[in-house]
Amino acid sequence: MMDHGLVTVILPLYRVWAFLPAAFESLRAQTYRNWECLCLDDGSDNDMVARAKAFAGEDPRFVVRACPHAGVVATRNRGLAEAKGDFVTFFDQDDLLHPRFLERMVQALEATGAGCAVCSFVAIGTESPFEPERVFPAGGDPAVESVGAPLVWALEERRDVLNVWQKVWRREALGDLFFEPRTDGADDALFSLLSLASLSRVAVLHEPLYAHREHRASVTTCNPSRYAFAKLRCLLRLAAEVPPSARAAFRRHALWKLGGIVKDYGKMDYPAATHRAIGRGVGVVLRACGLSPLRWSLGKCLRYWRYRRRYRR
Repeated sequence: MMDHGLVTVILPLYRVWAFLPAAFESLRAQTYRNWECLCLDDGSDNDMVARAKAFAGEDPRFVVRACPHAGVVATRNRGLAEAKGDFVTFFDQDDLLHPRFLERMVQALEATGAGCAVCSFVAIGTESPFEPERVFPAGGDPAVESVGAPLVWALEERRDVLNVWQKVWRREALGDLFFEPRTDGADDALFSLLSLASLSRVAVLHEPLYAHREHRASVTTCNPSRYAFAKLRCLLRLAAEVPPSARAAFRRHALWKLGGIVKDYGKMDYPAATHRAIGRGVGVVLRACGLSPLRWSLGKCLRYWRYRRRYRR
């Protein structure tokens, strides 16, 4: 295809290099050739940078550089500040791209005039090499849906559309938006929603073009308590930023997220003080949504009682 503009791929690196060759291979296999990949190492204490440079070889599109350790949020912000492309996307070091990921996403942006394109993804395990015909299911819907009011759409969706790695943005559409500090574990959702709040239209592709690898070292399978607090800070930040037209959708989204936080983190073996702090945070978010913690708790108990009665019959 004709390449419409440079795409900057921001790829934070940190310590785990086992899946990096497959990730680089999937990027090299892109049918859209006009890209640069900023491989920014977040202060790894092993030979991560040397290995990344070896995997990149002589391909000048890979820019591998060591940076002081500051966390994934700061590393992604550094990539945004250095991006030269007309389009920007994010890529995790253990994931895989469909060979037409960049091509289809840029095509969708050009066809709809949207500021952001969002695709579906598949979850894969540690045994998945870069074999597109095995990793990505055939028969996905190739149609592109142009969606208005993208913030309301994202808040109402019950499938996961808030990961930054399943999106490509026009660089100009992001403006001065960067990832916010102290949001590790919720930085994807907050950045995605704040970016969509400023857009009038988003391009949605219902075909899986991204493969997200889940393993023991990934954020997806870990639940340190700081992620609970990051999610609560994310919801509080959104409560202050959401426009009136999206308030009802945000409230439903917040209640759904709070239910997940209580369920997931309530069963973790944290100190009692940590559980109490999470509970206080949930109460603060509830009040920001115009609900009292007591009313919300009673509502959850009532729904559970109705559920038990229904399935005991």
